[in-house]
Amino acid sequence: MRDLLNSKGVSERIMFYSLYGSQNYDADLIGADYDYHVYVFYGKDKMLGNTQKSKTYKLENGSIRVHDVRNLLNGFENLNINSLEIFESEYMYACPELKNLVAIIRRQNLLNRAVDTNKARFVDVSTGILKSYQKDYEKSKEAKKLVRMTMFYAISYALLNLSSQDVKFSDSLKVFDRNACLRTQTQIDEDSKFAEDLLEMNIARLAKLQYMKEGTDLNSEKRKEFEKNLSEVKVMLVRVLARL
Repeated sequence: MRDLLNSKGVSERIMFYSLYGSQNYDADLIGADYDYHVYVFYGKDKMLGNTQKSKTYKLENGSIRVHDVRNLLNGFENLNINSLEIFESEYMYACPELKNLVAIIRRQNLLNRAVDTNKARFVDVSTGILKSYQKDYEKSKEAKKLVRMTMFYAISYALLNLSSQDVKFSDSLKVFDRNACLRTQTQIDEDSKFAEDLLEMNIARLAKLQYMKEGTDLNSEKRKEFEKNLSEVKVMLVRVLARL
């Protein structure tokens, strides 16, 4: 990873990185890219200012999205799957100073608790991302974007539409049927009408889950306990960065 970043002119210290997307949860479609989120430390001179904007660098077979390490925990609040799934990656690196923080996140199950205690927010964010994919698809007609959308829908729908109380967000990241994804991609490539209908259907299905808004209690004891634990992890991150 260091060599890849150097080749893009990024010299800041790597604090954390993680594979994300289809390659991360064993839905590696033929020709699928390898995409990474990388969090770097921009130096103490910039610590008091606003966080640095994220930048994407293209690779021959994927991309690297570089973020300010101060944004490492944002996913627990914005509930965007791309920010959340970094802590469930099979291919993850944390620098020595952050290993304990990442271990606590996993031990306290913060990822699943973030979604479980605010499913309404998760539904809203998921629906918004699907609609943004729809706009991109209508403009570019790129089948790959629709395939990514279909897989994203599978995560959201599998998590929220199952009645079992034991369903975990992290488990839902692994629900994909690789062969089914390949068949869908073939159909999309061959039939643009099928692609457009599939997109509409998935947005409609996710929209049906809006009833979850009524079932979210942000004042519940579970939510309060999650926010307390998240605050403790945030303080830990600030202390780690202050010592660098």
